[in-house]
Amino acid sequence: MRRLVDEYPKIEAILLDDMSSLSVNAGFKAAHILAIRDLLPDKYSNVKIWGVVYTMNMRQPGMDAIIKTLDVVNLWVWNARDLVDLDKHVAFIEQLVPEKPIVLGLYLFNYGGGGRITPNLLESQCQTALNLAQTGQIGGMVFLTITNDTETLQWTANWIQEVGEQKIGTR
Repeated sequence: MRRLVDEYPKIEAILLDDMSSLSVNAGFKAAHILAIRDLLPDKYSNVKIWGVVYTMNMRQPGMDAIIKTLDVVNLWVWNARDLVDLDKHVAFIEQLVPEKPIVLGLYLFNYGGGGRITPNLLESQCQTALNLAQTGQIGGMVFLTITNDTETLQWTANWIQEVGEQKIGTR
């Protein structure tokens, strides 16, 4: 990592993807993140450690310690049916680590349900995320899809264009 930062000094962070599903059960611990942090001393200490946390796993034993070692929590909802509680999921992380930024991941596909995300859920997810950003409860949003669902992609692009200039809060 240090060689990459030396070669590309604009690197701001590393992302540890999906620490919560199988990794914790396989023995992943907060100490592993701290060991990564130890590999980034001195001039590398400004490199943030982001971690992907799924709402379905964020309460499992050991996850609280892992979340507390991250610099940024990248929070994702795997099952679209759980989007109705998006604000509650964010509140849980806020309560656990009030000083840490939360970047909300927004899927454009229902990976947990194995199908298309409904237009109503997509709109609700995006509007809730915007509300959370406006109040400073999240520091940003990341959109992800691996499908070429033209309707969903177009709706999302239009939504971003509509709301993209709005001022959002800060933590």
